[in-house]
Amino acid sequence: MANQMPDQKRVEEESARYLAEMSATQRTRLEHYARSKGVTTERAVAQIVTNFLAAEGADDSQ
Repeated sequence: MANQMPDQKRVEEESARYLAEMSATQRTRLEHYARSKGVTTERAVAQIVTNFLAAEGADDSQ
């Protein structure tokens, strides 16, 4: 089972969509999460989206 990393353009597009659709409460929670990890909000979203897309790709390959 190979670790499939999504391409950067897709991560950027999905991250932007995720942030745009996020409620104020979700945004606040994300900001707290990012702060606890010592990263920016945008970086936290990129990590979340990357992990999600990689898992989605792994599910597709099974």
